[in-house]
Amino acid sequence: MNTCWRFTTVIFTFVTQMQTQSQPSVFSLISNLASKPLYLLLLSFIGAYGLNLVIPRDLWVQDEMRYGEVVREMLNSGNWLVMHLNGFTYPDKPPLYFWLVALTGKLVGQGEFAFRLLTFLSTLLAGCGLYHLGNRLLGKQGGFLACLLFGSSLLTLIVGQIARMDMLLTATTIWAWLYLLKFDGSKNGKYLVYYWAICALSVAIKGPIALLFTLAPGILWQIQSHSINGILRLRPWYGILAMVAMALAWIFAVIQSGNGDYLAQIWHQQLVGRTINSWSHKQPIYFYLVLLPILTMPWAVPILTGLKQLWSERDPALRSIWLFALVPLIGISLVSGKLFIYLQPLIPALCLCGAYALGQLASQQKISGLMGWPPVIYSIAVAVLLYVVSVRYLGAHSTEGIALIIGVVFIACVQIYALSLSLQRWLLATCACTILFSCLVFGGMVTLLNPLFSARQLAYTVTSLAGPKQDVAVINVTRGILNYYAKRTFVELELSQASDWVSKHPDAVLIIKTNDLSSAFANTNMLQSCEVKQPFSLELKDYYVLAKCKL
Repeated sequence: MNTCWRFTTVIFTFVTQMQTQSQPSVFSLISNLASKPLYLLLLSFIGAYGLNLVIPRDLWVQDEMRYGEVVREMLNSGNWLVMHLNGFTYPDKPPLYFWLVALTGKLVGQGEFAFRLLTFLSTLLAGCGLYHLGNRLLGKQGGFLACLLFGSSLLTLIVGQIARMDMLLTATTIWAWLYLLKFDGSKNGKYLVYYWAICALSVAIKGPIALLFTLAPGILWQIQSHSINGILRLRPWYGILAMVAMALAWIFAVIQSGNGDYLAQIWHQQLVGRTINSWSHKQPIYFYLVLLPILTMPWAVPILTGLKQLWSERDPALRSIWLFALVPLIGISLVSGKLFIYLQPLIPALCLCGAYALGQLASQQKISGLMGWPPVIYSIAVAVLLYVVSVRYLGAHSTEGIALIIGVVFIACVQIYALSLSLQRWLLATCACTILFSCLVFGGMVTLLNPLFSARQLAYTVTSLAGPKQDVAVINVTRGILNYYAKRTFVELELSQASDWVSKHPDAVLIIKTNDLSSAFANTNMLQSCEVKQPFSLELKDYYVLAKCKL
């Protein structure tokens, strides 16, 4: 946490210097920043993540909207112990993340900003921890490089700007690793307490799978460094007993509240179901290996180089980098349900590998083509992708879409120019391009696409058609993805139930996918029988809001 305090001190010092210097030149300002790595790191994180916070954006389907609805129902009901989604118990995630969002909302106002601010703070916390961790493992230069790579990696740019708990889990992974190293170096018992406490915290954020990122690699590293006695050094009976006691206390509270079935759902749907035969995000075992080179851009080459170089290292501390990357990767690859975002807690270890490789090249005056050209290709690929997206969703002649494409092409041109620079200047140029990339894509393009993935307009339509006590039914729609902005729970119907339910509730409002109309109402021309038939599009799917239907 000392590093976080240093970040705060840096801000104060920088502002003070700006006030005392009458007219500082651009050159002197840049020189001052270059001499203090914390300045560059802090400004990089604020530029890449903080600036986009001021750009309004709704919560999007699927996950963001679900999480928003869980928090809304928690606040409305006052039940902070058992989470609910559309009135049903929600066993998918532990409650801690939703508590933190609600507490953040008490400070800044409940809503989208609270979700995104918590993610931003989690990103800063992860950056602080990685800087400190890198300094310990690779020296001061290594901490700076690891943090720089982490903040500018593609996956971090994505996860650091959406409403999810994965960045918070990443921060706990980094700090648990850091305190484990401190304990190994000093044998101070307080660091071991911190390590076990953070392991428990990670479980409360993401569930037992979080131990793949915090506890499992830590235990294996201790065994590798100190043989089987390494396990005993961690005093596992105390740590595991404390976590079990915490879990039992929560289970007892849930049972006492009369929600014992909630525990059964957690066991069958989450712990067993998703691990063995997931009903969602089911992917082959090699799924993550294919994605990692893309998600670590523009640093894929130094990361792969560092992984290769660290393999032959004999320093026990450096071996921990491999274990904190490899063990979780194997673990989550064996789990049936996979989503690319689940890789985020691996990124710090991979960025340490990249920092190690770049540190070996510090004496080079010019970056090699093998390392310099992938970011250029990456930028060109993003420009092509933006062109396809802008033509498909914004129109072929969209001024905003064309401006974004030009901006990304400019980034590619800067990256080409940077190939002639020294390693240090190439890194700074790539970092600057990342900030611009973040503002263009995650600030610009995401804002333009906001109406396509937000249910706000749907909520206005539903509110105008249905009173507070009037039924609104969703037919064959994923639970919770439409509730947040409508601020109400819906009646959930299967296709086979639709016709009978509508005949018994002629005044109800229906939400149904356009493609499901013929299946739900096989013998009826549903559109003709409804006085209100409002079409809308969400998540690239066409829906109808129907009302006053007479079958």
